[in-house]
Amino acid sequence: MFTAQELRLTLVAERMLHRVDAVARAQGAGGLEEGASERHGGGDHLVNGERMEIYYRPRNTSAKQKRKVDEMGEGEGDAARFARRRDNETMMDWGYRFLATSREASKHAANCQPCAARRRPIFPIGKEAASIRTLRSRGGGSAVSGRFAAGTPRVPSAMPLRAKITNPAMAGPASRAPGDEPNDVLFNSNYGLRTITLNRPQKLNSLNGSMARKIIPRLQEWSKSQLANVVVVKGEGRALCAGGDVAALALQNKEGPEGQQKSKDYFALEYKLDHMIASYTKPYIAYMDGITMGGGVGLSLHAPFRIATEKTVFAMPETNIGFFPDVGGSFFLPRMDGQMGTYLALTSEQLKGVDVFWSGIATHYLHSSSLPDLETRLAELQFKDYDSLQQRLQVINSTIEEFCTGVPHDRHPSNSIVGGDLRVAIDYAFQNNSTIDQILEALQGLTENKGNTAPPSVIDWAAKTRKTILSRSPTSVRVALRQLREGATWDIAETFRKEHVIASRFMEHPDFVEGVSALLINKPKTTPQWKPKSLDKVTDADVDAFFAGQPSLELLNTEGKAEEIRYKDYPHAWTGLPREREVLGHVNRNRCTMKEAVEFFVQHSGGKQGVKEKVEEILRRKADESESGALTLKR
Repeated sequence: MFTAQELRLTLVAERMLHRVDAVARAQGAGGLEEGASERHGGGDHLVNGERMEIYYRPRNTSAKQKRKVDEMGEGEGDAARFARRRDNETMMDWGYRFLATSREASKHAANCQPCAARRRPIFPIGKEAASIRTLRSRGGGSAVSGRFAAGTPRVPSAMPLRAKITNPAMAGPASRAPGDEPNDVLFNSNYGLRTITLNRPQKLNSLNGSMARKIIPRLQEWSKSQLANVVVVKGEGRALCAGGDVAALALQNKEGPEGQQKSKDYFALEYKLDHMIASYTKPYIAYMDGITMGGGVGLSLHAPFRIATEKTVFAMPETNIGFFPDVGGSFFLPRMDGQMGTYLALTSEQLKGVDVFWSGIATHYLHSSSLPDLETRLAELQFKDYDSLQQRLQVINSTIEEFCTGVPHDRHPSNSIVGGDLRVAIDYAFQNNSTIDQILEALQGLTENKGNTAPPSVIDWAAKTRKTILSRSPTSVRVALRQLREGATWDIAETFRKEHVIASRFMEHPDFVEGVSALLINKPKTTPQWKPKSLDKVTDADVDAFFAGQPSLELLNTEGKAEEIRYKDYPHAWTGLPREREVLGHVNRNRCTMKEAVEFFVQHSGGKQGVKEKVEEILRRKADESESGALTLKR
């Protein structure tokens, strides 16, 4: 009887099949269903505690495939190789598929938790399924050709790879660092779809080092896998991710320099993960279905597809805890329409539901009930090997749009904070190159309304906003404002490297521990005692110290094309709603009417949901319409 160690001889091929067409569904003791192509048990099995993926060859393997296998020195053994061939093309991918014996199938069924739960036992192909010739390769007499020979046994991961598993963290569910939680992040493979589920619902999926250490190697392996087409990240419970586990960091910092260094190392790991997502070479989709703040923003904001739902709550609350809007906020926030990014950074204001879509933070808006069906559809997508990333993104964009059922009729952008009178007030108060003192002065002017020109809603908003900024950490507010002004010129790699410098300085500053303790640790909550306690006490030299020194963070994605890892504007910005500067630029060049402008962008986006409403709101706020209907931009 073979052991679990011997079962590990599978999936050590140099290259794996592009699709899982040869995977079959078990049907009775006589063998496999004719022509079956369904992955058994989701492909995720546990044998004696080891995570494995076992495949079965259907009966109807073509004669050409059988001949090809025989020509290469193999019969229908347990290491049989199969090919997927496309007519009129020269490319052919080869890989192993394991064929279990009757005894090993029984052993698998007895020890595999998913199979036991489904009551779907594994059945063998036939008596000849396990070839002792191949198993002898463990002793040096390989029954396969040199480049396919099975060497040191490896534990397959939950997804097929084109090469052996190279990262120990991929070998099973066990944690790889002291204190890591075993199931704080879950992974699943379903045909071409790979899903990452953040699984700390009791902590609102707050991100920690344990989770980052698991996600990074998965993304690295999936980027190399020919079977992985799309990656989806989502959260268990009512949040995608409510932020980093700052409470744990604050407690660490109280230990002194040693604890502060651990916190700095955590941010280095987090920013490496965020940059990997920002420069990822496979389509990546973030389900922002619930609370998405802080560290959760880093996992989603730089993705080409960011899906908001009626449950989405977005915020960058860092200035409220004596920190700064990191995780790439230096890049994303200053590139938002108008001064929305500056406003969100300094005030920690929340955006909810469809407003996250109108603001451009999300690229799509779906009802949360549609997400499971979308996930199923994404798993079915097939791409040609030579399809570019851009072509794949276009297919996925169209697929997501199929599941859009409309935006709430009572939440037009002109009725939200991202449009209308409030948006005009935001752009006025937080305008480019203004200092924090000028921002506060502008808000005070709107509150006093000496010219009697401001609507009541703007007067109330201005008073509330000014009070909010003054309650935040004075150091955080001044550092964040400078960060956004400078970040507008940083590339994406430079962003994370410089943010690590700033984050490291904050780990040494008392405001971080004070803010986190007052708001998240102390019961009941207390009022933070900031040092310095007011904006006028924070000097330019104090702010300069947060930006001093050369960045030392070594990013993981450094070998790709410059436009993929060091871009200064998102290459996938087209997946979202039209940006304000695009709409105004089109009107300025073409001197068109409102109707013509709307038709252009609706057609240009392929009829994307929300485009009509967004373009209309921008033009009503930023352009004047003549008697003939021609638009002229306001000064």
